[in-house]
Amino acid sequence: MDLLRGVRGMAGLLVIAGGLAAAQCALAQAGGTPKNAEEVFDFGPPLRRNVVIAYKYTERVRVVAETNGHPLDSSERTLSYFITERQVPGEKKGLTTIEANVDSMHIEYSDGKKTLKFNTQDFKPSDQLLVKHNEIFVPTVLVNQMVSFTLSPYGEVMKVESPGLDNAMKQASSPEVPVFLRERLRASTTDEFLASVMLPWRSVVPLWRKVPYGKNITMKSSAVLDRVSFRNSSTVQMAKSPDGEPLLRFSAELANPLNKLVTMSSFDDPLTLRSAGGKINGELKLDQDGVVRSGWSIATGTVVGVGGAEITNRVTHEIYVEALGEFAFTSN
Repeated sequence: MDLLRGVRGMAGLLVIAGGLAAAQCALAQAGGTPKNAEEVFDFGPPLRRNVVIAYKYTERVRVVAETNGHPLDSSERTLSYFITERQVPGEKKGLTTIEANVDSMHIEYSDGKKTLKFNTQDFKPSDQLLVKHNEIFVPTVLVNQMVSFTLSPYGEVMKVESPGLDNAMKQASSPEVPVFLRERLRASTTDEFLASVMLPWRSVVPLWRKVPYGKNITMKSSAVLDRVSFRNSSTVQMAKSPDGEPLLRFSAELANPLNKLVTMSSFDDPLTLRSAGGKINGELKLDQDGVVRSGWSIATGTVVGVGGAEITNRVTHEIYVEALGEFAFTSN
């Protein structure tokens, strides 16, 4: 039907007998859209009404730590969250709420000496000790904790709420909880961190807007390098795959970190964050209504902490997201 938009004064139906070439010819003769007209992509809301979408989020983080230019240690973790989310009307007109829940997770962590594996779907009695490990415990806190994101009419995250995570943070304030775990939990529950994990559009999709293909636009966004949060501006551009599918490409410089402290695996106590920065780029594959089907991003940079000595972590943080399926729900 898009081919008929430029036709004026035509009575009856236009019969396209010669395929696309004939249709273009008919449009030209009838005063149709010029060939050099700007092509745009029309974004809708982030999800679809009355539908729950299941996503798989996977991050792979590699860290090489050094002090005074000498290698200290290295580690790698691969974490997968299986997330379901739905879109509901916001409390006020024009606002939208996204309810996201991590249903399960599995993680593998290696420091070059030993490898730890944990899967919430395959919990064994012997895992009770494992789940208390610094690298395992905090990621599990996000499981089965509903998080609600309130979006503005422009798609910006205005508010993030989670009574369950608020309660977890309250419990972590107890003197009995090691300060390392408390600060790691704090870093893993910031608005920026939760949006990076739970919103497949990664704060870079210009929701409810018409965006020209091939032109750069600037978006207010957020990003995470390991567990350090940033608020920044991203450069976004619409493109097409070789098969003609819509793609959104984005990039940003990471600067001005929000964290005060940083937890590094080599130390039992948090370090004061001296500096952090880097760059990120990625790509999202979209459906025709703008809903994210899959995507990836790669962030690289450094995180410098001070605690007796200056420690530099060189970080590569890869994120992959994939829509696994969707099913209907009935809203109240």
